Amino acid sequence: MPEELRGLEANGTTRTVVKNERTYYSSRDFYRLRGVLHLVREKGFGLERAHARVERAATLASATTH
Repeated sequence: MPEELRGLEANGTTRTVVKNERTYYSSRDFYRLRGVLHLVREKGFGLERAHARVERAATLASATTH
């Protein structure tokens, strides 16, 4: 999955901070990545489809809480 994570970083989906050779993600990005990985590993989704599903869910959740 490291290459997929680099792809998500490159297209601006996630923002990372590298400190002492370790990569850190915001809590927002962490939960989105966790959702994407679940859909890819457990449900057989492709990476792009999983990312789109997680983003839609996050958008809907944000719209209902504001």
